[in-house]
Amino acid sequence: MADEFKGSRAGVSDPTGMSTVSPGATAGRRVPLVPRATAWLLGRLTGSTTARRSVRFFDDAGPRLVAIVAMDLAGALSFAAAPFILRHLIDTGLTAPHGNSALIVSVAALLVVALLQALANAVSSVLSSGLGELVGQRAGQAVHDQLLRVPFAFFPGQRQGELFTLFGRDADEIETAVAMVLPRAVTTAISAVVGVATIAVLDWRLAAVSLVLAPGVFALLAVGRREGRSLSIELIKLRVKHFAQIGDTTGVSGALHIRLFDRTEHESRRYAEIADGIRRTAQRRNRVNARAQLMSSAGSAVAVVIVVGFGSWLVSTDRATIGTLLAFASALVYAYRPVTGLAESRSDLLDAGVAFERVFGLLDVDTDVRDLPVVGVGRAAAAATPARGPLVPAQGGEAGVGYARAWRSAPEIRIEGLWFRYERDPKSDWTAAGRELGRRWWDVQGAEAAENRREEAELAAAAKADAAVAVEQEWALRDLNLVAAAGAKTAIVGASGAGKSTLGGLLAGLYLATRGHIRCDGEDLATMDWRRLRSIVGVVPQDPYMFHDTIAANIRYGRIDATDAELEAAALDAGLGSLLEKLPKRLETVVGARGYQLSGGERQRVALARVLLADPPMLVLDEATSQLDSVTEQIVQEALARLGVGRTRVVIAHRLSTIVDADVIHVMADGQVVESGAHDDLLARDGAYAHLYARQLGDDDPARS
Repeated sequence: MADEFKGSRAGVSDPTGMSTVSPGATAGRRVPLVPRATAWLLGRLTGSTTARRSVRFFDDAGPRLVAIVAMDLAGALSFAAAPFILRHLIDTGLTAPHGNSALIVSVAALLVVALLQALANAVSSVLSSGLGELVGQRAGQAVHDQLLRVPFAFFPGQRQGELFTLFGRDADEIETAVAMVLPRAVTTAISAVVGVATIAVLDWRLAAVSLVLAPGVFALLAVGRREGRSLSIELIKLRVKHFAQIGDTTGVSGALHIRLFDRTEHESRRYAEIADGIRRTAQRRNRVNARAQLMSSAGSAVAVVIVVGFGSWLVSTDRATIGTLLAFASALVYAYRPVTGLAESRSDLLDAGVAFERVFGLLDVDTDVRDLPVVGVGRAAAAATPARGPLVPAQGGEAGVGYARAWRSAPEIRIEGLWFRYERDPKSDWTAAGRELGRRWWDVQGAEAAENRREEAELAAAAKADAAVAVEQEWALRDLNLVAAAGAKTAIVGASGAGKSTLGGLLAGLYLATRGHIRCDGEDLATMDWRRLRSIVGVVPQDPYMFHDTIAANIRYGRIDATDAELEAAALDAGLGSLLEKLPKRLETVVGARGYQLSGGERQRVALARVLLADPPMLVLDEATSQLDSVTEQIVQEALARLGVGRTRVVIAHRLSTIVDADVIHVMADGQVVESGAHDDLLARDGAYAHLYARQLGDDDPARS
């Protein structure tokens, strides 16, 4: 337990004073002993060395952990007194010559002991559950912030359902491990120590027999461990698949296509098959766990019977009293209770081990080098405005105030020797942790340990082979060089697959160049921090995303602190005036999931208003009108013309009629620029652009004459 317990993230406190993001990891300081020991114990119990890193979620919880152990110790010591009181009750209280006073005192003492133990257990349970909930919240926040900070290229290879399991099942398993299993393990250890000490004081001969039998009883914990581990991993895989299928069928687009292609029966069958697989696998694992629990419980019972039999012989030969025997039997049951406790927790431990691997597998994915800003749940809760703006427009501002804020000037964009290729599998290795997990639940040696090493070596070899294949992939962009002049309209055209949208993604900062540079007024976009990049480059995508919120909230996403007047001005300048007149709630109209209550043109105009509100000096328009009808396209084009005044515009065009007024048109093919010039010049050359134009608009178009 060394460097792995050094913290790595800053903490934030909410207005209530309770830290929701662990502060102990600031400045890389060493984590206190108690949290480190707790994390080490988690790693041992779950069989996952990765679980030790969970200390980042509770490294400031030392006092609470000490209190939990103190309550468990108090409960154990309270119970330890019970056998001695019981012996006194039987040997003295029942035969006392002076009435029932001794009997009453003994019974009262037993009652006090029971109440003290119940109180200690209740306090320990409250503290443990509170710690578990806090750890679950912090783990969820860490996963969420990580997903906000990973490169955009991570997401195209993911299924939403798989990511949802990180916040659902995986976070729950981690919370359960900390809130229930870990305290149970601590209680188990304390109970074992106190129980052994108690039986040793009661009668050393019976204690010696018990200790001889103990190794065999504890060895029964290993029953079915290998099969249980593999079934837990299989169950996690099926649950991930289950969540993914639910995500596919309940999303708006998925639900639409299921109905369009009459696949309701097909999806119902898929769901039933996966659910049945989960049920059958869970039943198999439950049988394995039940068998292990049966063996452990039976072993404990046999040990108790043997000891009681030996004790009965001692009583029959006057070597021990009946009170001692009964007291010893109760203490022995208490001492052996850890065996059944660990057996009952085994499935939870296995699931938690897989959850730790998956969560930290994601947290180990490289984040965007431009350091996307996140603040943590505490600071977000204390912020003046929510992350996506209030549900109603912020008050303030005067009527007639515009939306624009000053910026110096439109930038020049210069692309120099740009090469780019997509990774073959951008989904990263994080999902492998939990799919092909080679971790051991308990201390496993010999053949199983060798198999663990072999599986790890196979995974490493597969990753190396994938990397070698990636090197041979085709380039999406090849030695690209072009200039988008400051304040000018630059168009990028070409056939499907030419690399237009790839270039748009690079200009938007969603991807980083493999080789070469994209410079904005001489500054490389790759070295620009994310906030500065977003203040310079605005993007209007082909299919803009709409949050299930009001029109106002969707527009305000462009600038959270915008006033009502600025928001209204942006909406009107984006051509939304006629739409708002039809809506009783105007800007407060809820657009529905993904904006499906709006038409394509209306969604596009909301996206334009959003960018207008952000007011960047440069725009990337990625085929923003390619899916609109001619009338709607005209409305959007007029809004785009107003939006583009004074700004550097890079237009990725599908319809060539939308870029005939561009200052420069670059024609792309196979990831390279093959032609550049103004519309009339390119037509006169009768080259690639002229052929594209002829196929799309026809030779008789008046623009060619």
